[in-house]
Amino acid sequence: MNTCIHGIQSKLCGYCNGTKKVGSRINVPKNIPSNESLVNAAAALTKKELPVNNAISIRPKRGHPSLVQLGPNITFIHFLERPAIWLIEEVLAKCPNLKTVQFLPNMLSSISPAQKELLSNKKVNFTSGHWKPEAAWAGPRILSPDYHVKKEFLMDLSGDQLKLFQELLDLGFDEALLASRYFCLKGEDFISQRECSEKFDLNFKIKAIGGSLFINAVISYLDPHFKVSNDTKLKMETMRKSVFRIREMLQNKNEMDNLLSELQITKLPDNLTLSKIEKFSSICKAYNSGQLSLLKEKRHAEILTQRWGLNNGCFKTLEAVGELFSVTRERIRQIEAESLDTLRIID
Repeated sequence: MNTCIHGIQSKLCGYCNGTKKVGSRINVPKNIPSNESLVNAAAALTKKELPVNNAISIRPKRGHPSLVQLGPNITFIHFLERPAIWLIEEVLAKCPNLKTVQFLPNMLSSISPAQKELLSNKKVNFTSGHWKPEAAWAGPRILSPDYHVKKEFLMDLSGDQLKLFQELLDLGFDEALLASRYFCLKGEDFISQRECSEKFDLNFKIKAIGGSLFINAVISYLDPHFKVSNDTKLKMETMRKSVFRIREMLQNKNEMDNLLSELQITKLPDNLTLSKIEKFSSICKAYNSGQLSLLKEKRHAEILTQRWGLNNGCFKTLEAVGELFSVTRERIRQIEAESLDTLRIID
């Protein structure tokens, strides 16, 4: 199959044959600061600016057809996904005249120092933007068709719905905190679902999808008529049951005292929200009974201990624990998930 420089069948490529209809795009000034372009994708190319000579877009997967386009004539490459180091090395080896590589705006911050060093050593510039201009927008404009609908719903809460939402926030449920931040309910600047998800240490490989699950679970919790997926319903029901159990515990002081006594502690760890008390209880019981010795490595037990404040009474974020052990927050997340699975503690 013959493909053009855009990685599309030649006869079907609208950019090559001039039939591609590009959606309207707000004109924006050039040289947008990198932190703005990451959020707003304002660095995208217009149709007129779209490279057609010596430029390609590639899918960074081994054996993908787009990789056969690599060669000494290529000067501009757009990555459709985040590339691994092996691909950066292959691109530099096969494209000695490469001048610029472009990553999607939400991808640029995840490019590692090692990848940037490889590009810099070959004097290759790297920037952010979109291959197709209709994928970009200017300013704090949100393209999601239901973003404003959901935000308006949360902003207009009243009566029992408002009380329920405030209760979720007061108890520290990440679902509600994420929804509040994503929809900028306190007047904050807009940030993406991915950034929100990372802020609240969500255990989702694809964080934007995890964010949607949490947000929709909150709205479904407040309004049962809101149509959601089965996974979201399960998340919402789990949240509802957890709220009910916490209410009972707070209404009965003896129950809280009994729990602290059972866990052999005098108070809950600092920074631990009540929404996490059930998971903390399970981990603390495993710690007290010596079950952490069952984990794959001794360091995994130390990480879990530091994360949940089992020895110092202070719950820590994934990033804070990562700094203690000189690894990334994502690696801490993976170790925690693996350890909880070994201990048969439902996350």
